Order: sequence, then structure tokens, then C-alpha cells
Amino acid sequence: CQNSWWSNDNWPLHTAVQPNPGQLDVMNPKTYQVVGKVYSELSKKFSDDFFHVGGDELQIGCFNFSKGIRDWFAADPKRTYFDLNQYWIDHAYPLFMSEENSGKKDRRLIMWEDVVLSADAHAHNVSKSVIMQSWNNGVANIDKLTKAGYDVIVSSADFMYLDCGNGGYVTN
Repeated sequence: CQNSWWSNDNWPLHTAVQPNPGQLDVMNPKTYQVVGKVYSELSKKFSDDFFHVGGDELQIGCFNFSKGIRDWFAADPKRTYFDLNQYWIDHAYPLFMSEENSGKKDRRLIMWEDVVLSADAHAHNVSKSVIMQSWNNGVANIDKLTKAGYDVIVSSADFMYLDCGNGGYVTN
């Protein structure tokens, strides 16, 4: 993912619609050092009981730009993007829940629904203590999330998306 964003080689393979597209290289150990430090610094400034850690709109084509990720897939052909997202959850979740990093004992994380509902890269084991923020597919996704046991924040892209203005982001 890194070093590919501004190359203009084939934008549709690794970009999102909104500006500043990008994903972390989840196979790079430095990713977790940086994430831990950033989270710790933000937690000192914002001592809320809730913290949103993102996770929406993964661009799986982006992962092909990382040698570490390509090697990880090559080491076991049975691995999928679902497994890759779970790898991120397994390694990042403890950083976020660490009282040392968060300064909080009972902080609840918020993640975008894509983490558990993405058609091509959802994780298969995310703690039910995580609050899912639903933005896509209306009541259908809210129903899936609540039936799975998650608390849900509803912010439907159909009518509550502040960055879309009067229409879609791209067409506006």
C-alpha cells in the first residue's frame, strides 16, 4: 500500500472515491508500533469512553502493492482477504484495548460495519464489545449486526452522510 498512492500507475486498483485513500500494511511490524503510538497519544488528549478505529471501505487491490502481504498469501494458498483482515484485528485489537495505550480500563471501540460485513474482506472473529457503526445498506445491515450481537450506531449513507452534501460525493 505504501509508496503506491501517488504513482498513478492504475488508480482503480488501489484507491477509494474520497481523497486521501490509503491502507496500512498489516504485515509490517512497524505498522503496529505506529498505530500503538498514535492511539496512545490520541488517548491522552481524548479520554472518552469510546474510540473509533475505522475499518471501512478496504480496497483489496491495494494489498497487492505490499511484498509482505503477497509473501503472506504465498506462504499458504488457502489464505483469503478475510484472513488478512482478521490478522489485522488479532494484532491491532490488543493495542487498542491495552490500558497502557488507552489510559482507560473500560473503553469501547467503534468500528465501521465493513469490518464484519464486507463482501470481500470481513474479519470472522471480532469481539461483541466492539460497537459497529452502520453506514451502508440501511436496515438490512443494522439487522445483521444486531442479530450477531453487536451494539450499533446508525449513520446511513442514504440520508445521514454529511460529506455527501446534495447527492453523492463523486457526482456533487
